[in-house]
Amino acid sequence: MNTLEKWCKHLNIAIDEKQKIVFWEKHDELKLGIINAELQEAFTFKESPLIEIETTRNKHFHSQSLWDNIENENFRNASWESAPITELADTLVSESIELNASDLHLETLENALLVRLRIDGILHTHRHLPYWIKDALLQRYKILSQMDIAEKRLPQDGSFSFIHKGTDVFIRANTLPTKFGEKCVLRFLPPKKTKDLKSLFYPKKTCEKLIQFIKEPQGIFIVCGPTGSGKSSTLHAMLGEILKRPVNVSTVEDPIEAVLAGANQVQVNEKAGLTFATALRALLRQDPDVIFIGEIRDKETASIALQAARTGHLILATLHANSIKAVPSRLNDLGVSEKDLSECLLGILSQRLVRKLNSNGEFSGRFPIFEWEDYRTKENSPSIYHYAKQKVLSKETSWDEVLRVLGESKETI
Repeated sequence: MNTLEKWCKHLNIAIDEKQKIVFWEKHDELKLGIINAELQEAFTFKESPLIEIETTRNKHFHSQSLWDNIENENFRNASWESAPITELADTLVSESIELNASDLHLETLENALLVRLRIDGILHTHRHLPYWIKDALLQRYKILSQMDIAEKRLPQDGSFSFIHKGTDVFIRANTLPTKFGEKCVLRFLPPKKTKDLKSLFYPKKTCEKLIQFIKEPQGIFIVCGPTGSGKSSTLHAMLGEILKRPVNVSTVEDPIEAVLAGANQVQVNEKAGLTFATALRALLRQDPDVIFIGEIRDKETASIALQAARTGHLILATLHANSIKAVPSRLNDLGVSEKDLSECLLGILSQRLVRKLNSNGEFSGRFPIFEWEDYRTKENSPSIYHYAKQKVLSKETSWDEVLRVLGESKETI
């Protein structure tokens, strides 16, 4: 990518040098001055949608692409700070974001570097890169994530921000030593506006039940499910409803996935000693009404959460458990007694995300399938399998997709 092409991409413009036209989204006096100063010629400006600008730009810069040049000497001799590697690292991240991937996997094989993307919960092979490029590329991501580039024997965690089309995307990075070299996974956490419950595809009765839970002055409400099942999105939507009231809302998260206007959000930093338990203890001295716990993962956090629920606070939390029935036993394992649960537990929501079928019969996007229980009244919804069957009958998803996510049980036989 030459300097002019990088400059055009940065400004989100395209140039037709033959007809002397600059394509941009809208009139911008600051951008106008920058463009005129750079081009130093008289160009006509034409407003155009961003996707058309990108198409025009790609047609104009028809020279060899990054992927065509990857085998040349510039790449073979490149270090992590060189232009070819920085461009490669940025391009892989940009492609992942463009394709709505949640994770980018860099897997070191015996003779290649495999790049895979998780899109709508499915892992897809994206590219095969030469084996010799792995060290420089992984070092680049390690430097960005503030990891130790000399340490290859132990797993490492880090994070960095990446600006994509004017949007700041937060990225978590993790490395792991494997047989043929380190593997690196990048998880993308773009800033999201908190959605309301209706926009998360919950039916009216379920929305009403969830709102009923959050109107309680004290107690604990738990959302369970595996990683990537939409637990945090659901709880952020519930917090959005709570924040309409004059209350003090605090959260403890790892990481903070969405900005909640009006909430005091705390980012866990275990390296610095700021754990979930430490943050919770501090928050209890901050006169809270509602506390959201990103994950109950140990006995100490579970104990403090239940103590807070007993002493007049509303606690919303996530827990890694496979079903509603598994939540009490999981909490028992973390030292919570049956008596404490009967006193404090308001309800449980268990959910998964399945891919949605569009009008062409192709998968596009995801929506939740779920079940809930009111722990006080023992009222519950139909099972998650029953709800999934309804969605299959309405052709919103397929039975194969349901089985992929839920597996088989007595209800499916």
